[in-house]
Amino acid sequence: MKKGFTLVELLAVILIIGILATVSSVSLIGSQKEMKKKMYCEKVDLMLKDAIRYGDKSSDIKAGNWYYEYTVEQLINEGVYKRDEGETLMANPIDGSDMADSKIGIYIKNRRANAFYIESSTDIDYESICKITTPSDRPTTKYGG
Repeated sequence: MKKGFTLVELLAVILIIGILATVSSVSLIGSQKEMKKKMYCEKVDLMLKDAIRYGDKSSDIKAGNWYYEYTVEQLINEGVYKRDEGETLMANPIDGSDMADSKIGIYIKNRRANAFYIESSTDIDYESICKITTPSDRPTTKYGG
């Protein structure tokens, strides 16, 4: 009696390993995409919180039925945000694009600053990805515009 595996047995093992590798790689790719979306939402959320702090401290932002529009680049230059260390752009985790041209709207309501994110130059929909809704009572008129 010969010892060893037959060709059919070896092919069956290779087939099973291939199926497991395919399933695990598809799962890994899906979890990477979800992680990038979560990183994006966290980054925008932190930008909005910093913009609110800036709005509370700034004497330039006045209460009224309007909002002030700032690009992320302007807020970086004001010292509100910092770029990632060693980075020349504020990278979007989803697609790697620069978020510096995206805009933040800041407004005062009940003596407190509020902020909302205005996506620009990409087809990424912040509200649907991050499952948030913009308050319906926020101003729709840009200050000075």
